[in-house]
Amino acid sequence: MTELLEILSWEIEDEIKLKLLQFTDASISIVNAKYSDTINEYILTNNLEDNDLSHLFKTYHCWDSKTKKIIRLKAEERITDIIEDIEDVSSELISAILVSGKIDYEEKILVLIGVLPSIDKDQCKKYISLLDLPEYRKIFERRTRPKIEIDEINDILLNSFKDRGWIEGFEENNGYYKITKKISPNNKN
Repeated sequence: MTELLEILSWEIEDEIKLKLLQFTDASISIVNAKYSDTINEYILTNNLEDNDLSHLFKTYHCWDSKTKKIIRLKAEERITDIIEDIEDVSSELISAILVSGKIDYEEKILVLIGVLPSIDKDQCKKYISLLDLPEYRKIFERRTRPKIEIDEINDILLNSFKDRGWIEGFEENNGYYKITKKISPNNKN
């Protein structure tokens, strides 16, 4: 294996490296390796070192588009890992996850809840738009009354908004949550 890793670092054609890689199913790390995009893509698809995932999720925005696609697929497969370690995930990957057709809505909401403590209102508005939650966007708009249905997911999300300090509170009212917005110092009169 040491010899293969040495050869992968040489300045030779990728085709030769790819032929050699076909002879192993061992895990290979691409972290801090200076492999070409082609070699990185092959390794991620066939020889992924599981310990690389957290680094790949964090540095998603740094990779080329084909490598990003592979990383996104790995993130979709391991969404539970993403949710558990959300603070170390690239915001670009978070956006890709929120629009993914392969991830359940509830998991997307858990991703949003996970990032709320570390994002600002503008980033939150972006994520809300990606999730197509127009009523939540109204929370940040003046003179609007969001109409958010009563259910467990919305309860959790609104509690997260409250914990973040973006709303004062909420209560049930005729099948919907009535949101009490924070009064900013500029709008008291």
